[in-house]
Amino acid sequence: VADGIVIPCPPPLDDNGLTSTERLLSQWLSDFVVFGAGDWNVMSQQLLTLSSSQQEQSTTTNNASNNTLPPTLPKDGLFDCILAAETTYSETSAFETARLLSRHLKPNTGVGYVATKRYYFGVGGGTNCFCNALKKEEEQQQEKGQAHYRFDVKVLKVYDDGVSNIRELLRVKKLS
Repeated sequence: VADGIVIPCPPPLDDNGLTSTERLLSQWLSDFVVFGAGDWNVMSQQLLTLSSSQQEQSTTTNNASNNTLPPTLPKDGLFDCILAAETTYSETSAFETARLLSRHLKPNTGVGYVATKRYYFGVGGGTNCFCNALKKEEEQQQEKGQAHYRFDVKVLKVYDDGVSNIRELLRVKKLS
């Protein structure tokens, strides 16, 4: 305390320069979060291949040392939460995002958050395109005779500064 001003002491740091809170968060992220980037179709196919081979292994052996999936990947390929940003910029990318959510979002309890522009000028993607892609994904699953579900999409927040393209944060749930 100097002249009535309290100067807080900085929190103690560990050998890596992290506070205890940062260290706990870092450990939690390592234990429970999977980060993915790149082509979503390729990533989805890899997840489907890994989870199906993991399921085959578990039915043929009880040996825990045969695990092929990293511990943070769900063995069934279904996630509690999927975050996506700028992945609906074209009709193709909107369909790829819809397909990824369709394949990998846990039914009823999983939630996807998609940050997107309302409309991508020149390439045609955006919120409406993505919602249409989700509807088409529902229809395709029904045609294939797969489990029936529907997507519930809610606009959580609209970012409109009156000058630039309107952006939206969408919440997506897959309901059976």
